[in-house]
Amino acid sequence: MMPGKNWQEKKNPKISIVIVNYNGEKYVSGLLNSIKKTKYSNYEVIFVDNTSSDNSLKIVRKNFPNTKIIANKINRGFSGGLNDGIKKSKGEYVVIMNTDMLVHPDWLTFLMETMNSDEKIGLVGYARLFPGTEKIEMLGHKAVNENLGKFNKIGAGQNLGKFLKKGPIKADFCLGMIRKSILAKTGRFDEKKFAMYEEVDFCRRVRDEGYKILVDPRAKVWHFVSQSLKKTGPFRIYYAYRNRMRYMLQHNKGFGKIYYPLVLMPTYFYKAIKFSLQGNPDAGWAIMRGIGWNIKNWRDYF
Repeated sequence: MMPGKNWQEKKNPKISIVIVNYNGEKYVSGLLNSIKKTKYSNYEVIFVDNTSSDNSLKIVRKNFPNTKIIANKINRGFSGGLNDGIKKSKGEYVVIMNTDMLVHPDWLTFLMETMNSDEKIGLVGYARLFPGTEKIEMLGHKAVNENLGKFNKIGAGQNLGKFLKKGPIKADFCLGMIRKSILAKTGRFDEKKFAMYEEVDFCRRVRDEGYKILVDPRAKVWHFVSQSLKKTGPFRIYYAYRNRMRYMLQHNKGFGKIYYPLVLMPTYFYKAIKFSLQGNPDAGWAIMRGIGWNIKNWRDYF
């Protein structure tokens, strides 16, 4: 007697791959073509477009008809776009991605294998590698000081081979596969963050609920490293500094909610002045605007 459909679904549960896009025309075909080579068969792809002004949405509609498309009328940011995709997802698990990535054919198989090894695993991250190499961009992040929202990349700049025999690596935050059933406890992504630190905050809530976060080095994803966001551009600076402060205010308790932001404030002022003196006053002003935004939204924290 052949095993029935329910047996097959239990063995290979459905995975929803959620891709949030904004002007990713340069990368979208590469990503979706690489996903088509994925050996794990029971998955769906949800493409969330945040009002791109390029041809990325047209490319998906024309060349990838099996992709579910959510075309937002306003830019909902990375966090809002992820939530939109998660709401429409049919899988038991959700994998979150940027547009500027390529995947290995076995990536989902390894993510699912690790996820299934322990029901207390809430999220399994993939290995993020520099394009065309086995050199690690990161294997998730480890906390240096969570009270100050400071983290270091795991394995950055090293060769992946060093980690492949070690098995899954414990991380404090990463991008990857989420067990969707835990969202009832953790909540989804903080849409007020818009971009930057949304995954840090989400993973903190995953850990606070008692779930593990691991990274499987075998699950290879090549990343083109934030090509759309200039490292010292005002947009990136604003959200990075603003949302780090928001993360601290959300997760520190009692006196620490006041103490740790005050500890960080001199660094913020120093960086703002430094950017201005280096001829980048817009970045300096972005830091100050980020501080002001948190003051304006103080009711979120107290």
